Amino acid sequence: MSPYLFFIAMEVLSKIQAKRIEDSPNFKFHWKCDKIILSHLCFADDLIMLCHGSLSSVLVLKAALDEFSLLSGLHANHAKSNIFTSGVSSTISQQLINPFGYTVGLSPFVI
Repeated sequence: MSPYLFFIAMEVLSKIQAKRIEDSPNFKFHWKCDKIILSHLCFADDLIMLCHGSLSSVLVLKAALDEFSLLSGLHANHAKSNIFTSGVSSTISQQLINPFGYTVGLSPFVI
């Protein structure tokens, strides 16, 4: 996808995600991101989504991705997608990963 098209697609995803977060009383931002209301970062053709380590927050992000996929026809590549968790038990980590079906990644950074 060209960089311009990626930018447009990510703007659509941003709007969908913002609406889902606004409508969900159970969504919590990552503790280092709540003051600036940061829920995602886009780089070239990569996307990092951030939230609190709770199932309700993860499901809000999953719902936004699903809605975006239905509207755009674009889907995350499961072979290239990872989920990173930090500060939660392995049981909770597995619960957060299950809705996506992605593999657990080794974080190259600490958040």
